[in-house]
Amino acid sequence: MSEFSLNSQRAFEEAEAIGGRVVLPEANELQIDIDSKVELDEFHKRLRRLENNVPNFRQSYLIYPSKSGNPNKFHITIPLQSDVTPWQRIALQACLGSDPIREILSAARLLKGDPYPTLFIEK
Repeated sequence: MSEFSLNSQRAFEEAEAIGGRVVLPEANELQIDIDSKVELDEFHKRLRRLENNVPNFRQSYLIYPSKSGNPNKFHITIPLQSDVTPWQRIALQACLGSDPIREILSAARLLKGDPYPTLFIEK
């Protein structure tokens, strides 16, 4: 994998090429990338477990199809009760079952000083 592919600038270019947009998380948001119905079921189980252990963890969440057009892939945005650091965001997203490769690459971007380690590309 090239150094360039770890740069969030590529996401902005990809979004422009497909007529889409980059969605950056707010300071109090998580962005979960789910790639199957099985992963979606697992997300719901993990979310319940987290909520049972962290009172007032979230306000709500939004779930919508990913840009791929595959009906089994989803993007989930979770607004939290308080702000999180980029490391906390990546860790919580991984704990909730977000695509592990996405979270590894987000961590790599953060370690390299990328200003946007976590983002969604939407159509």
